[in-house]
Amino acid sequence: MKKLCVTLLFALLLAALLVLPVHADEEVLPLEISPSSRLLTDGREGAPATVSSPLEIKSEEGMSALYLIFYDTPVNFTLSDGEKTVSVEGKYLRRFVDVRTLFEKKLTQVTVTFEGNARLIEIYAYGTRVPASVQRWEEPCEKADLCLMTTHADDEQLFFAGVLPYYAGEKGYEVQVVYFTDHKNEPGRRHELLAGLWEVGVTHYPVISEFPDLYSTSLAAAENQLNVRGFTHGEIVDFQVEMLRRFKPKVVIGHDPNGEYGHGQHRLNTATLTEALDLTSDESYHPESAEKWGTWNVPKTYLHLYGEGQIEMNWDIPLEKFGGKTAFQKTQDGFSHHASQHYTWFRTWLLGNRGQITEATQITTHSPCKYGLYRSTVGSDVEKNDFFENVTTWEEDRLAEEKRRQEALTAYMQTVAQREESLREEGVFRYRQKQVERDALLQAEQESRRRLFIAAVIVGGAAVVVGIGMGLYFRFRKRNALLLPENEPDDVDNYPFGE
Repeated sequence: MKKLCVTLLFALLLAALLVLPVHADEEVLPLEISPSSRLLTDGREGAPATVSSPLEIKSEEGMSALYLIFYDTPVNFTLSDGEKTVSVEGKYLRRFVDVRTLFEKKLTQVTVTFEGNARLIEIYAYGTRVPASVQRWEEPCEKADLCLMTTHADDEQLFFAGVLPYYAGEKGYEVQVVYFTDHKNEPGRRHELLAGLWEVGVTHYPVISEFPDLYSTSLAAAENQLNVRGFTHGEIVDFQVEMLRRFKPKVVIGHDPNGEYGHGQHRLNTATLTEALDLTSDESYHPESAEKWGTWNVPKTYLHLYGEGQIEMNWDIPLEKFGGKTAFQKTQDGFSHHASQHYTWFRTWLLGNRGQITEATQITTHSPCKYGLYRSTVGSDVEKNDFFENVTTWEEDRLAEEKRRQEALTAYMQTVAQREESLREEGVFRYRQKQVERDALLQAEQESRRRLFIAAVIVGGAAVVVGIGMGLYFRFRKRNALLLPENEPDDVDNYPFGE
């Protein structure tokens, strides 16, 4: 009996755990939604609910943020608090909306109106704190440091294990993931894809092509499958060219040319990618994308397991960003979100016997550590332990350009200062020179005046002397005239003086 009670108690506990919301979190606010739909608030993120009419969402605690999860196709919508209406682009399957920023306050009630019918699988609201697990996606990269050209949802975690946690998470590089196929018939895999990317530190929303997921074991068969469905070889290459031109990656990483375990779409992805690498800089090829995005010549391209220019990455170093977990261990966390693929034989690399497989180097078949440098415009690798050897990131380029401009500005300002100093010194020199000239002129003028004065004095003195002389002369003459007789004898010498 006791055993039966214990068994029943265990069953009840298990049942209770099963009905708990998958997204249970103390920060998730209780909501009232009208029209009512339990599917949108049960936290299970399971079956979709089709919403065609406006939704009234209420929370007495006040909403700082909303998190809408679309099933397969995002839809644009508006938010209104009765006084203000804000338009929001759907864009992403998992759409985070910062309500507090948009309305400058928390909302206890908001009306969500979709453009047409929307299929949602969950709506969450948050108060003060938003959990790190909530996916707050950014736009795809404007310029990517690294482009991972993966094929299927989960390949980015399997064959490229370690790449995303290290470069996107730890290094903080601008990383863009491009998927060659779309799991149109399996919407759940798209959500697994997003959860896995977010787990390993990718924040830029991925780009997914329109090519369907089809299995084959050869390159020819894979291309034929797409041809039958209306996709020509040229259109496949055009897609690759457009991705490279759009994101202008410094480093591109692609699949093993042999498709790892032989998958035809892996092979086709790499074959068309390598073909596109020689076309992206030719503006005459696919002129529409050249006009829209410009041309580009990828500096470095690595292919998984490629035989030439081989390097070996170390994904088993603890990363600060992830609390000491290695890039490989973090990829294991990323792959854990791909629940639909846990039945596959290669799951053992990341999940099977997880206690035994703890390092990337333990995977010897299709090692995620080994790559080959397929193409480079910056020379060969020497250290062979970093995809970015001989390459700078766009941020480093920006900082270098900013430094160059600052140095140029500083040099210019120094030149201006030197010129001003030179002009100032030249001005002082000219001022002094003019002052000397003025002093010389003044001195010359003074000297001239002095000479004129002296000359005047001399002339005046001479005139006075002459005048005096003349006066004395005439006076003397007059006096003598008074002394002489009227009939002065001609012989004066015989005139008798004296008596």
